Amino acid sequence: MNGKTARYLQQLPSRVCVYCGNLATTRDHVVADTILARPLPVNAITVPSCHGCNGKFSKDEQYFTAVLGMIGRTPAIEKRIEEGADIYRTLERSSKLDDRLISSVLYLHELGAPPILQIEEDRLAPLFRKIAFGLFLATYRPKDVPPLGAFKPLRLGEAGLLQRMNITRGFHQRRWKSLQKDVFDYSFFKSKLAPHIGERYCLMRFYGPTLFAAVQCSGPMQNASG
Repeated sequence: MNGKTARYLQQLPSRVCVYCGNLATTRDHVVADTILARPLPVNAITVPSCHGCNGKFSKDEQYFTAVLGMIGRTPAIEKRIEEGADIYRTLERSSKLDDRLISSVLYLHELGAPPILQIEEDRLAPLFRKIAFGLFLATYRPKDVPPLGAFKPLRLGEAGLLQRMNITRGFHQRRWKSLQKDVFDYSFFKSKLAPHIGERYCLMRFYGPTLFAAVQCSGPMQNASG
């Protein structure tokens, strides 16, 4: 996070929650510490938030982190699910969450087919919207904060299409930005492929190839400085 972005985030109206417009009483981490690996990055992106908006995503963040623990196979995830590590402890303390995840596993009848975790996408969509919204503010620094509802999460199955859309005129993928390398990376881009030409997206990558999420960003750009 560069100096201009840090100053912009600090200068957002500190008494106004960027999510709902009510009185802000705290600052919210755009990407929750729960999702990231230890040691945590020093360049955390935070925005002014009311107490309600700050806390409303905590259970969904916990659920999402547990999902990453079940489907992820990167070294950073493997470390977090070891006995005594944080995801392991979370599932030990929350038997309901553990049972919910186990009951969401689908076993196929085809010989050799791996089990599939049925992810509750409707539960994660608001979380992805909130993250993309905060990243949008940090990236483009708009003079007028757009409404949260202008950001439209896509289904997880559409992330592959978004990766193909994330190309330049020379058909090279745009570089990822990292909040924490190989743990949380993201990219903003405008599509150059029909029928989505000119549409702006935020593509997010969690723990390398473990999970991709995408959000269409419809916030006003006329006052943006990025």
